[in-house]
Amino acid sequence: MEFLKQHYEKVVLGVVLLALAGVAVWLPMKITADKGEVDATVKKFDIPPKVKPLDPVNLAVVEKIREQAKNPPGAEFSGPHNLFNSVRWIKTPEGTLEKVDAENSGAKRVAVESVKPLEFVVEFERVSGGGYIFRVTRESADTAIARRPKSYYVSMQAQKNDVFTLLKVNGPEDDPLTFDIQINDTGETIVVSKNKPYTATNGYSADLSYSLEKKTWKDVRVKQPLVFASDTNIVVDINPREVILRAVSNEKPTTIPVVP
Repeated sequence: MEFLKQHYEKVVLGVVLLALAGVAVWLPMKITADKGEVDATVKKFDIPPKVKPLDPVNLAVVEKIREQAKNPPGAEFSGPHNLFNSVRWIKTPEGTLEKVDAENSGAKRVAVESVKPLEFVVEFERVSGGGYIFRVTRESADTAIARRPKSYYVSMQAQKNDVFTLLKVNGPEDDPLTFDIQINDTGETIVVSKNKPYTATNGYSADLSYSLEKKTWKDVRVKQPLVFASDTNIVVDINPREVILRAVSNEKPTTIPVVP
């Protein structure tokens, strides 16, 4: 007993060390045994399930798409689609909404209300002293004042004025029948009768309208600018068949037919 009292700690330590040694020997054997048991269980249930084979995949659609992809259609970025050309709507003067595109807006919506010839008229008025008074109307002149009828004096002594030159008086000087006259600007020779004036068409004017903005233009002349649809158009030509406008923004001409 005296020995145990003196060496109690050593005895306990020895017992613990023996227990640990036993556990160290037993643990690997236990792990091996458990692993074998697990492997046996997995092998027992590791049976591939019976699955119905899949039907063959129909690739006809895929093959058709693949063939079409060899010759893709050309991309069209212009024309009446809305991908890159958005639709524009405007509010008319009547308060309604109207769809606007290249075919029904801008210069193409301008209407020709009427076309009028611009006359150049030389008319004999009377004998005055030793000469003659003629009445001249130039409707195609650039200014409104120049378009008004104006009287001009001429004689065989003072043959030339601002508009024409008197070449010859046919008949009695105090009661002439006709006059041979040369136009200063063109050099053209004309005949003016005592009872019948000389008349020639030197151009045309037109009355136009643009319904989308309720605009009208009266007595429009060539070279006149017209402002509408956020752009300026210059009148290039006016004739009995058509009126031609040219947009300042892109120099594009537009022909507007005259509808009877």
